[in-house]
Amino acid sequence: MGSFLKGHDEIENRSHFEERKRLKIFPLFKRRKPMVRTYKRKTERGKISKEVYEKAAAFSEEDISKEDKTKHRKKQNSHNLIFGNVCRYVTYNITLVESVKIPEGGLICFACWVHTRRTIQQQGIIAAPAVMNMNACVWCRRSLAQTRSHSIPEGPERTIITQTIYPREIPPGGLVCYACWVAARRNVEHATRVEDNRQGPSNLHQDSMCAWCRMSLHRRRTHVASGPVRDEVAARIYPNELPEHALLCSNCWTRAHENIEMEQEVVQFDIQPPSASITLDGFTHTTQTSTHCFVPACNNVERNRVPEYLRRIILKSEKIFVTENARVCNEHKCLYNWEFLDQHQFSNTFTKNEIESMLKLSIQDNEINQLDFNNMSSIDEGLFKFWTGITKDNFINILNVISPALTCKNQKIALGIYLVKARTGDSHERIASLFHLTKSSITRLLRVAKEALLRVVSCLLRVTCASKEALPYAIKTIKSRVNNFRNNAK
Repeated sequence: MGSFLKGHDEIENRSHFEERKRLKIFPLFKRRKPMVRTYKRKTERGKISKEVYEKAAAFSEEDISKEDKTKHRKKQNSHNLIFGNVCRYVTYNITLVESVKIPEGGLICFACWVHTRRTIQQQGIIAAPAVMNMNACVWCRRSLAQTRSHSIPEGPERTIITQTIYPREIPPGGLVCYACWVAARRNVEHATRVEDNRQGPSNLHQDSMCAWCRMSLHRRRTHVASGPVRDEVAARIYPNELPEHALLCSNCWTRAHENIEMEQEVVQFDIQPPSASITLDGFTHTTQTSTHCFVPACNNVERNRVPEYLRRIILKSEKIFVTENARVCNEHKCLYNWEFLDQHQFSNTFTKNEIESMLKLSIQDNEINQLDFNNMSSIDEGLFKFWTGITKDNFINILNVISPALTCKNQKIALGIYLVKARTGDSHERIASLFHLTKSSITRLLRVAKEALLRVVSCLLRVTCASKEALPYAIKTIKSRVNNFRNNAK
């Protein structure tokens, strides 16, 4: 039996047709196998009971009307005309032949459906299944069964989607996935931004974009364009106008500051006047060089820095200012007499810095008592040896030897003046001005120191007579003692 049977026990007191319809029994119209064999096979499988089979077999095919058979066949061999390429093709063909509109829920037979599909494929029209048009994204054609969807309302987003899927069209009730909807919104914003940039800076985006490089300021450090920075940025983005409350990214703000500083340095360098200079008739100065000794025509290779005391001495005695960068050799560093410098020509044109340095040097010379033998720690070691010719230790040793023979209170000053006189050979007036004493005081101190030294020397030599036999021996002894004294002094 080719029928599909479903039933139960309650089939009494009903008409045969209603009972058959209630049990949903739809027998095949062409019976291929006898019922007995079908009954035996199905009873063996245990699918239906014998009672149900006998009651169902009592109904004949004549009980089913032809109308029901035709209706059942139509349902099996018909197709719905859902919106799509097939619907448009069928509508176009029946409109040409007969002015008939397809009713809502219209059906076509299977043969016409197959013919229409084959014709559409031959014409190169891609006909997607009707179900996919409703359950797939209009843009990317991906299924919307397990993803978030979005409707397509009227607006710029719908226009963007229509332009993208051309020549396809958006069906009524068409949907797009969320990713395609975000892409459409992004394309709309980009098109709006491009249009605003063509017309000028937009007030809508000025707070979220750098006024100079037009980069997004999202999650970036910003600065307000004000003052000289605003003028610099306005000049850079000309002919575009700079908004009132424009913002800059950190890179553009730093670059604007650097440009302003460079321009200021160039302007200051251009407008800086040449250094003022003045000519002094009574003073001269050495050259500003450290490659050789400041003494002209000196070929010595030593290049020692000139001590301040030596610079003060040369300035005071010869009125020649030795610059700070000048160098001196070992030979000229130990000299006392600098009168030979008058034979050379030095420049008498001074700059502002040279005049200031010369004044500072002269002020220090007046404030410091250079040769205060009572306070020997205040005298520089080099300056002490320059004036006396010996070191401080040798000076103290000599003072300890001759102190019993000195008959004055200022024994250190008396010995120091005598050594300066023996070293330099200057007059009493010049030595008096150096020690800030009177000429008579200098004369008295020199006499006292000389007598004390003679007594000590005579005691050391132990020369008690000046006989002819002892004189050569005494002279030889004096020479040896003098040489020893000089060696110790050096």
